Amino acid sequence: MKTLFSVAIAITAFACSKNKNAHLENSWELESYVQNRGALVTNILFTNYTLIIYDDSLYTIQMDKNSFNGAFTKVSKKINFHLPLTFTELCCDSTVSTEAKNLLIDSVSVYEINDNSLKLSGAHGTFLKFSLKN
Repeated sequence: MKTLFSVAIAITAFACSKNKNAHLENSWELESYVQNRGALVTNILFTNYTLIIYDDSLYTIQMDKNSFNGAFTKVSKKINFHLPLTFTELCCDSTVSTEAKNLLIDSVSVYEINDNSLKLSGAHGTFLKFSLKN
């Protein structure tokens, strides 16, 4: 009976943990973005764009060649990424990676997490969609 009870608890705990959303403070890989209700840009055009959000209100953007570090503020579901404090300038990043970085800093005002997906939205239909990086 004890074994059956233990198995039931383990299955319940596993099922409940699968339904939880990821935390904002994580590493996120850019999947796609839309700028000002424009065309959807997918990750076929950029191979490396990772947003790392730390729990101390700091973030890092790792792009094709360069990385950017800055601070952000959040209240409830509102978020504001501030201009990067530091960045590398090794070479040229792709145009779409640079555009996505600028959207993040200039346009994003709201975030939403569903399962392992992060959506950062702004005015005029702008959004960036990320998946949890493994």
